[in-house]
Parts: sequence; C-alpha cells; structure tokens
Amino acid sequence: MASRCQPIEAPVTATIFVQIASYRDPDCGATLRDLLRKAAAPERISIGLCLQNQPEDEPQCGIGDLADDPRLRLINRRAADSRGVCWARSLVQSLWRGEDFTLQLDSHMRFEPDWDQQLLMSWQECGDPGAILSCYPNGFQPPDQRDRASLPLMAALAFNEDGLPRFQAINRFKLPEQRPTRPIPGAFISAGMIFGPGQMISDVPYDPHLYFYGEEVTLAARLWTAGYNIYNPNRLAVYHLYKTTAAAAPTHWSDHNNWWQHNQLALERAKHLLGMAPSPTAAALQEIERYGLGSQRSLADYQAWSGIDFQAAQVAGHALQGLFGTAATNPLLASSNNATERRRIFTDIHAANFSHQSSAHDGAEPESVSGPGSSLAETEKLRRDLKGIIEKLEIKSLLDAPCGDSHWIASLAGQLNLYLGLDIVADLIADNIRRYADRNMYFQVGDILTTRLPRTDAILCRDCLVHLNDASILQALHNFQASGAQYLLSTSFPQRSNRTIEQEGYQWQPLNLQAAPFHLGEPLAVIEEYPRDFCFEFRDKALLVWDLASLRL
Repeated sequence: MASRCQPIEAPVTATIFVQIASYRDPDCGATLRDLLRKAAAPERISIGLCLQNQPEDEPQCGIGDLADDPRLRLINRRAADSRGVCWARSLVQSLWRGEDFTLQLDSHMRFEPDWDQQLLMSWQECGDPGAILSCYPNGFQPPDQRDRASLPLMAALAFNEDGLPRFQAINRFKLPEQRPTRPIPGAFISAGMIFGPGQMISDVPYDPHLYFYGEEVTLAARLWTAGYNIYNPNRLAVYHLYKTTAAAAPTHWSDHNNWWQHNQLALERAKHLLGMAPSPTAAALQEIERYGLGSQRSLADYQAWSGIDFQAAQVAGHALQGLFGTAATNPLLASSNNATERRRIFTDIHAANFSHQSSAHDGAEPESVSGPGSSLAETEKLRRDLKGIIEKLEIKSLLDAPCGDSHWIASLAGQLNLYLGLDIVADLIADNIRRYADRNMYFQVGDILTTRLPRTDAILCRDCLVHLNDASILQALHNFQASGAQYLLSTSFPQRSNRTIEQEGYQWQPLNLQAAPFHLGEPLAVIEEYPRDFCFEFRDKALLVWDLASLRL
C-alpha cells in the first residue's frame, strides 16, 4: 500500500477533528451535543463547523451555548451566500490543526456511547496506516432511536441519469453474532461518514468546485489513487437521519434558483476527472490539478479494483455485492471460496436426501438421491419443455453442473453429442460412472466456483445456486461465462425478491436471478417447472435460459 501516512499514537491518546457542514439544519445542535456527550474522550475531540443559516433560522438552526465551547471552531456564512455542500466542507477543512484523525459527518447524526473509541479500534484492526473507514450509516429516528439491527456494507448500484455511478448500503451482517472481526475492504466513500488519518485533509483536500452529484465517486477515486485504502467499519458508531419529504429541512437547491448551473459544471468536472468526457468548459476545470487524482495508483487501477468502468458505464458483479480484495483480506470472500466446506455441506445434503427418502419409502432405495425435485414425476413438464429448448437452440453439448445423480435428465442425454456431469460430491460421481457406463454420459468431480470448466454449448445449473450465498453465486456465474459456453440454463423464481444470505450450504432461498444483486436481465426462454394450475408455494419455480456470452456480470 503506497501511502504517505505515518504510524500514529495509540487510540487512548489520539485526537480527532470532526468535520461538519450544516445548511439551515434544525438538528445540528442536537448532533453536536450527542457527539460530545457520548464520546469516551471528549477532551480530545475538536469540531470544525461551517454553519450556513439565514437570520430567520435562529435559534432553531443554531447551536446555542456551544458557540462558546473551546472545542468548537466555527465558520459562519449566510445561507444565501453558500455555494453548496462541497464548498462548505472545503471551508471546514481549513480549521484542521493537525489532529491525528478526522471524522467527516453530516449535521444530522446520532452516536453510540464511546463512538470515538469504537472508530479508533476499527481503524487499528485494519492493520493499515492508510485505512479510511466509510459507509452509509444506519438510520435513526429523533430524538435517539437508533437502528442497530445490522451492519451496513457499501456497494455499487447503477449509473444514474447524469451518467455517474450511484452507491448503496447492503445490510449483510446481523449483529452482534455475525459481526466481522475486522473491517471489510471496500471501494466507495459515503460523504456523510468518513474516518481516517487527519493527514488525508492535506493529501486529498475537499474539492470546493463540486456541487453534490459526483462528490462521493470522485473522492473515492482521489483517495484510492493517492494511496489510501477504503474499508467498511466492523462496528456501529454513528447513525444518520434519513429525512422524509415532509420532515426535510431547506436545501441549497430549494433556496438557490441557479443551483443547476453549479451542478452542470460539477458534473462536467467529475466526468473529466474520471476520464469519462473531457470538459471543454474552463469554469468546470478550476484548480483541477489541486483537486485531481493522486499519483500513487492510476485511475485504471481504481477501476479494476472497484469494478466500475467509467467509460463503458458498466458495473461488475463484485461491485454490486461490495466484494473487494482477496480471500486473505476479505472474510466474505474467504467463506465463499472454501471448497472443502462446500464439499462437506453438499455431501451432507445428499446424505440427508437419501435418508429422508428411504424413510419415506419404508427403507427402500429412493428414486433419486438428489431429492424429491429430481423424481420423474416432478420433472415431467420440465423434461418435455427442455427437450424442445435443446432442439430449438441446437444444443449439442451440455455441462450439467452440478449433476447430482443425473436421474431425471438421463432420458434427454441421448439427443446430445456430449453430456458431461460435474459434481462436488465424489461418491456421487463414482456412482454415476458405474450407473451410466453403457450410455454416452461422462462425469467428473468439480466445483462450479473454482474448477476450470470445459467448453460446451450450454451449462445447466438446476437447484444449486439456491444453496449458495451471494458472493458464491456471482463467482459461479463468472466461472460459467469464462468457460465460453453460449447458453446458461438455471433455476430462478421470477416473482421473488432476494434476501441477502451470508452463510451458505444448508439454507435455501427462492432465488430470482433477474433481480438485484444479479441483474441477469430478460431470458431467451422460460421453462416453467409446474403446470399453471399447480397449487404449491413455489409454483413460480422455473428454468430460465440466457445467452451467457452476452451477460454483463
């Protein structure tokens, strides 16, 4: 990690400079009081505040007797003279006096007790002197009802109508039992919560020429190219007031008729900085060298890390899931890449299916050890419709991954030039080789996440991804595409919304591969597994067919 940051003092003695820009915000005073009251070491806190009010806003948007607090450094500006949030945040940074750490916040926040120690501990656990902690904080409801239900993780969402990427918060961890032991590597910045070395203020000063859109993505790229590394905190420390329209305070754009001119120049500036479209407007490029990218790493490096292709306006699958780094640095990736654990889990699942069906049939050998969904009765409609798809798409070679015991599909293998079954359970593959020795069916042990897959016309992945977590699903999809197959046929439930699953194997979810975070889009064909009049909770189960080569993963 190339960073100019130096080792700092231990958390017990570290000083923190808190940056807040407030625009006509009636919650600002309550934010400051809660911040100081709940700090473990309030004497080591300094606050830089840019207060932007109109005379009629006092006292509700003021800070009362806190104006005389020696820990507060105050810049007062008339709201009518304000040039927007980035301009105000740049002013606040002029109040930094060399404190060890800095915390940038919005003016409507609440805090956990000992929030300062919580952030310092999380920062230390990064083991990285250039670590920056940032996330979209959980919300609170006034006066102090905090959402502690989960721990947020920042991820990409999509490019907006202005052509810039947007980010989202994914609630991946339930607390406290699933809380990670160290911060999770990230790639994106939330302007409403940034914590890191105070030196970042001089290394990457806030750009006053931005307005609102483009603020977070350009700051993330600038910090990363300057050698800083971004992490999601592993502790809850701060909370944000996400205002409804009815409760919203005045905004800069509601007060200033010319806001759109500032915004247009800011958008041009952001796109210029990110290499998307060179700006021909001199006003959009004021001091661009001072507020440009860093010199430690390149913009291309940041795009590869973040999964955001600025020129093509595309977002990679790992960015949508907030999965960055390697298995060695990111526990989410470590759990999704544990092939030994997956093998154990799916061996247990097959054993449980065998035991359950044997009991249901008075100890007789079950029809299929892959479960009741692989019986000939359950797959009657599926087999008939799949036969038609194979003929229509002229599929001559098929990789069935995972294949299970291949019981239900064996009758279709004859219309193929090559049927190859792959499964992570070695005993199943050995049984299949014996069972189908006289047919044109071949089998091998493999893991759909990590095995280099042979090239076939199509890949069939039925009733498997429903057992995996989101990271593993995305990894499997990438591996499928890397094989060079033309088509993917996979189980999906088109009428469902997905819920995030962190741990994989024994759980099962009705997965919708067209919905977030997978976004596979419209399929070429839909094979409904059950008749329309079938009365069953999961009657929307289907096998969807995609042009795998054209999917944007």
